Amino acid sequence: MLYQICLIRYSYFNRTNFSCNYSLTIDSRLITERRASLSKHAKPRIYFRRKCVLPYELPNIQFDTEPFDGNTLLAANDGNVTGQIKGMITAINVTETQAITNVSNGNVAGQINDMITAINVTETQAITNISKLLAANDGYGTEELSALITYFNEQIDVIVNIIMPNVVVMYADNYTGAADQLSDVFRHITLGMLVIRDKVVIIQEGMQAANNSEVTVNEIILRNSLDLQRATNNLQAYIPLCEYVKTIAKENLMEAKNYITELETLLYTGELTESGKYVDDIGRIANETIGQVIRDVTNENLKAYYIGYEIQFFKNIQDAPRYEDLVTVAIDLSVFFTTTKLLKQLKTMVAAFARISTSLTSRIAALQAGFNVLDFPLFRQLVYTLLGNDEYGRYCYVKYKVQSMDIFSNIFYSAWQCVDNEYARLEYLKTTLGLMIELLPFDHEDFLEQVKICDNHTSGDNLNNCVAALANFYTNLFPQTANKISTILRFALDEAAASENRILICIELVYIQETIIEPQKISDNLAICNRDGPKGSD
Repeated sequence: MLYQICLIRYSYFNRTNFSCNYSLTIDSRLITERRASLSKHAKPRIYFRRKCVLPYELPNIQFDTEPFDGNTLLAANDGNVTGQIKGMITAINVTETQAITNVSNGNVAGQINDMITAINVTETQAITNISKLLAANDGYGTEELSALITYFNEQIDVIVNIIMPNVVVMYADNYTGAADQLSDVFRHITLGMLVIRDKVVIIQEGMQAANNSEVTVNEIILRNSLDLQRATNNLQAYIPLCEYVKTIAKENLMEAKNYITELETLLYTGELTESGKYVDDIGRIANETIGQVIRDVTNENLKAYYIGYEIQFFKNIQDAPRYEDLVTVAIDLSVFFTTTKLLKQLKTMVAAFARISTSLTSRIAALQAGFNVLDFPLFRQLVYTLLGNDEYGRYCYVKYKVQSMDIFSNIFYSAWQCVDNEYARLEYLKTTLGLMIELLPFDHEDFLEQVKICDNHTSGDNLNNCVAALANFYTNLFPQTANKISTILRFALDEAAASENRILICIELVYIQETIIEPQKISDNLAICNRDGPKGSD
């Protein structure tokens, strides 16, 4: 036997020509079986049956599709969707520095993108479940409805207690544009889910009453079924908005991430490469200068040694009283040019030239370590403009991002000017030192010729006087030659120190100009653009 329960009263529609109704038909055999508890799994087969046509069409609700499988809902409720959302949100940091660091690492971009995607999954899945519920005609039971209600409660709890507090964090991080959009989307999704959940609760109560054969069951099930469809449609209407917010938020966040990554690449890779070239160039000319000085001194040492060696082959002068003094002077000359005698000064000079490169490397490394892309005010301002201004943010960001990035290029070019100028000075220094060392042989280049003249004297007195004159002259001259050598090396040392200081000061001024003065100009213009848009005075 089939029981028909009236679902709609004529007065509800308030139509005088109402000539039909909807009824809920229940197979009495299943009710009997259920009451007798013959099978705890048996469920009344409840379905809608359209008996006639209303004078106007109800919303398009299909009742003849496949029934909804409760296992699908339960699978969705086993932590997959909820767990995804929770996992994607909890890692958002609360401090400004951490937040922008996350932009660099991709965390915020990935989290918000996955968060919105998960909400889309939740929303779409909910709508699918509801559609299957409305299409069920083979006894969809109240247990599945309870699972659906639980499902919505969990999703609402995730949005209210996990997602929205992190949206608030985005406001604190100055990502106001993205936060406004996300806040609006989640607010509507939450309200939509609340409405759907409440309608499902009412339908569940009506179906329970029908299962219990309560005669008070009326049109409430159908009315709320229609309301459920309407609420579902309203919720579904926000899917394009979710897609829009997801797309815009993802694009902006990924743009910010890529921009910061590119900046860091320029700073930590490009600058290292460029600074390495600076050091190579300076090191090369410094080493050339050192090498030239050592070679020239070594050559002079060989000449002086030859003088000391050759003097012993002059036989006539060996009997002169001042012969030993003359030999001593010749030997002293060779000693003055030996690297052993000059070792201390040479080592000091070499170290001074080496410091030009090492100091340049150290200073660039220190400036690099002290320059944090994520902390740099202009770059932060650019990211905040992109993410925080719905109206002009992207326009202003695009307008000034290349200018801001050019800071590094300008640093490179200006630093090259410092290096080029110093390279030219060191080349000139190398030439100057070479010319100065070339003057040293004038002190001794005629020594052997003069000794030979003395040796050719046949008169003993003349020979002795000649040797004595040479001994006196070179005894006074060669110590001054040694002083000249020392002065040349000291001059090279002082010039190396001056070169080091000049290049460091130049690099420092470049850094100040390009990281403080010029960025402030861009920042001021960016602020005007952020406020006034294309019509601004920037």
